[in-house]
Amino acid sequence: MRPSRNGRAIGLQEQLDLALTKLPPTHRLVILLVKRDGMSYGEAAQAAGLSVHTVEKYLVEARALLRLTLTESQR
Repeated sequence: MRPSRNGRAIGLQEQLDLALTKLPPTHRLVILLVKRDGMSYGEAAQAAGLSVHTVEKYLVEARALLRLTLTESQR
């Protein structure tokens, strides 16, 4: 676990939750629909009012942003 600024340990789930809050709202919605709720890309697209192509694009972008944010939090 990584120590926080106030000396408490921050677990991976807490780091991920914090990183998710930094995503643009639609990116966060799409990644949660697919990864947390287990929706297919088509189902997520319908629920979010987006095209499947846009869902795919937002997932790629959201994963990259999460990776960057989590990598930075490890420094």
